Amino acid sequence: MTLISQKIIYSLWKDFGLEFSDSTMIFEVNGKITQSIEKIGGKSETVRDKEIRLDIISLPFNVFLNSNDYLKRSVVDLKKDTLIINSPNLPLSLIQNQTYINFQQENDNYFFSNAITFSKFIDFLEDQDQDQEAAFHFVDSVNTASRRMVFTSPTEKGRVVIEYNNKIPPLNTTIDYNKTLQKFEYCFLDQLGHLPKFLKSALIEQASRTSKDERIVKLFLNLDNVIETAYLNFEIYLNNLSIDHIRRDYDEFKSKYFKEVSEILKNVTQKIIGLPLVVASTLFAMDRIKANDAFLIVLLIIIVITSAYLTVLLRINFKDLKYVSILSDKDYDELKRNKFFIKYPEELNTFQSIKQRISSRIENLKIICESYFWILNIINTLLVSFILFYIGIPKKITLIIGLIILFIIAFARNWILNSAEEEKL
Repeated sequence: MTLISQKIIYSLWKDFGLEFSDSTMIFEVNGKITQSIEKIGGKSETVRDKEIRLDIISLPFNVFLNSNDYLKRSVVDLKKDTLIINSPNLPLSLIQNQTYINFQQENDNYFFSNAITFSKFIDFLEDQDQDQEAAFHFVDSVNTASRRMVFTSPTEKGRVVIEYNNKIPPLNTTIDYNKTLQKFEYCFLDQLGHLPKFLKSALIEQASRTSKDERIVKLFLNLDNVIETAYLNFEIYLNNLSIDHIRRDYDEFKSKYFKEVSEILKNVTQKIIGLPLVVASTLFAMDRIKANDAFLIVLLIIIVITSAYLTVLLRINFKDLKYVSILSDKDYDELKRNKFFIKYPEELNTFQSIKQRISSRIENLKIICESYFWILNIINTLLVSFILFYIGIPKKITLIIGLIILFIIAFARNWILNSAEEEKL
């Protein structure tokens, strides 16, 4: 019935409307108007046969010319069915808490719901100013006459003043802010203990970022962030955990493992830097003693021993890298298993990046160690081949010996890597 009545009023206004005030709609004189108004139970009078005045209060619903006239706390708190003519745009209707656009129901439009929710939000904050002996007050003082609230920080010196008025701001009609308000109200249930204290701190932090004239609106729009921050800090409190403390501990962990990896890198770097000098010295010695088979054999033995030593050294380096990798993984996994990070996994991002850097360094160092191993052993294989050639070994046999050496080197490399991977702490 209300929907039909609103359609009638809307049609009359479009066809015969002249003036609109807070309580009166003025139409052209027309017999159809009086009959239609009486049909829906409204009261009207004809003035000097020039105009018909409709008493809006007599209607079973509110009527407004535009949405700005509706967006007032004194209006939305009445919780009454409403018609907003909204000319030249499509009319808006609130009928039994359902929104209608052009008299068609729209479940995804939250114009009316959000206006009511904004007013309920302010009402809820005003209700928190309770005269009680409890040490904690969410709102420290409220003056409803001047529309002013004061929040004093429970942990830091300072306070925030929030001012509001009868006007309700235009809100995004595609977002249901009532869900957020319900989450906000849920934070005050007794079973959550100290959560309102953290909610108050988060609210003060959010409100202090904006100027007084837009503080209440910004706070309402960012209520989700306030709630999320409060829950986050509450979880830190419950877990006896401090983000700064964790970062400090993890920085020590980072420094510790970076230092160990750097020491290994330093040792390998020194050998790489000295490689050209060693090769040059060996070639010079070979050139000077190439006519003396005995000295060449001694040099051959030295090169073989050097290669064997290098193989052992590579195994030690890989074991050290594996050790560092396992320890860093264990420390990281212990941190990750904390209940706080299970509930707020996004807070682990900082530590994930540190862990990734350590793992990346270890993998890069493994590549450097293996590259050095192959380069030096291939060079040593070539030097052995030159020595065999100088001694007088046929080229064919020398080639076969070189290939056998490379096979042994490849086997040694695989054995080193596999043993390092299988070894446990």
